[in-house]
Amino acid sequence: IKRPVPRPEPRTEELPKRKAEVYTGKMKLFQELVDKKDWKKAKEFAIDWRNKDSNDLLALIAIGEIAEKLGDHHLAIRAYSSLVDYYPN
Repeated sequence: IKRPVPRPEPRTEELPKRKAEVYTGKMKLFQELVDKKDWKKAKEFAIDWRNKDSNDLLALIAIGEIAEKLGDHHLAIRAYSSLVDYYPN
């Protein structure tokens, strides 16, 4: 004999809406500087971040982004090209 499986009642209360954080950690700090248009501090932050943690790929992306904003295409290309070294195939 098959017995019907009880189904839970649907929720009627609304769940609180939470804003998703796009950036976290050091990338969030970097992005806050960019949002404030503090280009000099953002560039210093990104380069210092890369120097302190050379394996953090987000630091390379941050350098590339700020270099683009500043029109330093040579630095942007160097930063983005360095990503290829981590993923050559």
